[in-house]
Amino acid sequence: MWDTVYGHESNKKFLANMLQGERKTPSLLFYGPEGIGKKRLAFEFARSFLCLDDPLGDCTCRSCRAMRSGTHPDFIYVEGQGKRHDILIEQVKELERKAAFAPVLSSYKVCVIDDADLMRVEAANSLLKLLEEPPSYWLFILVASQVSRMLPTIRSRVMALRFQPLSREDTRKVMRTLAIAQGDVLATLSDGSPGKALALSDADALTWRERVLTVLERIDDPCLMGNLAALDWLDRIGTDDTRTALEMILLLLRDAMMLKEDRKMPLYSEDLRGRVAFCFADWSLPGLERALRETDHYWRGTAQSVNGRTILEALFLQLHCLAKE
Repeated sequence: MWDTVYGHESNKKFLANMLQGERKTPSLLFYGPEGIGKKRLAFEFARSFLCLDDPLGDCTCRSCRAMRSGTHPDFIYVEGQGKRHDILIEQVKELERKAAFAPVLSSYKVCVIDDADLMRVEAANSLLKLLEEPPSYWLFILVASQVSRMLPTIRSRVMALRFQPLSREDTRKVMRTLAIAQGDVLATLSDGSPGKALALSDADALTWRERVLTVLERIDDPCLMGNLAALDWLDRIGTDDTRTALEMILLLLRDAMMLKEDRKMPLYSEDLRGRVAFCFADWSLPGLERALRETDHYWRGTAQSVNGRTILEALFLQLHCLAKE
């Protein structure tokens, strides 16, 4: 069941068992890396939990139709507000108000709280009261990426299900279902996260990968700075593009290290294995390790106030020096 959600079979089996017989309403926590299907499965499980007829099947009862149309009166979705996606105490107070009302269409109410790890402390303390003594007909599902950010008192009151990244093949299936151009390559770059693969597609990451690899293939050229000056795309690069370019350099360097160490593992840029191997053939392993650290430093320090050309030129110059070691 829940065929629109790829992977996570053990969690699906556990959740399916919860739908057998009398439905219990423990508070649940779905946690794991971003973009791997946690929220999608939370929605699908909520639909099944609220179902009136056949929770384990492809049901079309009034409740399931209402869930699919986004009009279910007994389903509540809470997400973060503003640029930081914080969940505010006002949102939790609204939940407390709604907790006093019985279900309307189904026998239960289900509340999905997305990015629960971004909940402000005062909001988390307020939610804790609800989790300590929830109404018997309420099911809370918290979705989080960084579980360590959550209050220990909240974590102690939920049943936690850990979600792992998808396999490369399952990630590719998601990309094919969504008909994403070059989806198979993006899936390989995404570390098992369809959400990450979609973000890379939006960022035109493959174009940036080609651009930075072309520079890296000539990184030991004595005329490096002149070559960089001739790149018109460096004049137009913005902050987000700079971060994408740096991320592509990181992945290429990690691939180079895996090849240098002769690890029998698929590369991030498996489609460019030959070019990556040739590009970094003369690099030493310590040089690659230093290059990776330097690039990570630039990636973490990228700020809107810093010119993208300046960042990449400085990094390429450092890599030029490391390539000669």
